[in-house]
Amino acid sequence: MRRWAAFAAGIGGLTLGVAAACCDPAPPSLELRGSQLAYPLVSGEQRPDLVLAQRTIERRWGPSDDSTYREVSVPGWKSEGGALAMSALVPGTGQLYCGARSGYLFLIGEAIGIYQTVHLLHKANQLEKEARAYAGSPLDSTSRFAFDTYEKRGGQDVADLQAIYYADPSLFFYLIARDERYRIGWLDYGYEEIMREQFIEDRDNVEQRRKRSRVFRSALWANHLVAAFDAMRAARLVNLPLRQSLDLRMKAGWRQGSPTVTAVLERKF
Repeated sequence: MRRWAAFAAGIGGLTLGVAAACCDPAPPSLELRGSQLAYPLVSGEQRPDLVLAQRTIERRWGPSDDSTYREVSVPGWKSEGGALAMSALVPGTGQLYCGARSGYLFLIGEAIGIYQTVHLLHKANQLEKEARAYAGSPLDSTSRFAFDTYEKRGGQDVADLQAIYYADPSLFFYLIARDERYRIGWLDYGYEEIMREQFIEDRDNVEQRRKRSRVFRSALWANHLVAAFDAMRAARLVNLPLRQSLDLRMKAGWRQGSPTVTAVLERKF
């Protein structure tokens, strides 16, 4: 009868201890099947128990005074994103924030653009009212352009023209000025061309001022866009010498049983 003992050591923190006594003259074999450990041992009262022992090591990585990030303010440093946002909202303010006098040019351009846009729109609306007053209400037979006059001189689509007038007055006055079909609707046959030309001239003045207002409105959008990127450029030019004089140093170590990482921002004068 032979007695033997087998011990299996754990790998990577996992320890398996197995002790057995056997009367079989042949040594047992250790076989791993899937996730179960198969070991041919004796049965009955002498059958040993399989003991599974596991050891774990836990370590907490808590923040320390040396490893915590801190915000360091650099004197004279300008935010490029902040300058861009400022000039995108109000052109020129980002440049002034960076100390660039070009911001005044963008502010003056913005003020001129706003004034011209508002003034031209106001003048166009005023001239349009005067042009409509010159033509008169088409419902009044004594007006320079009237539905009755148009119908008496052979107009065939009076109902359609009236529907346009009620639905869209701007389109109606545009048609009686530009469409040759409605030429006969002007009062005083023989002189209707003179009145129509005067109305067309008034309408042209309205359109010219509205077109100029659209140009200034587009210029305002361009002023916002150009000012925003110019402000970012100005901030970058201010930060460039500051960035060259800055140096970031990293240091790692072990303190009170915990690893530490230290970052130091140095500035050269």
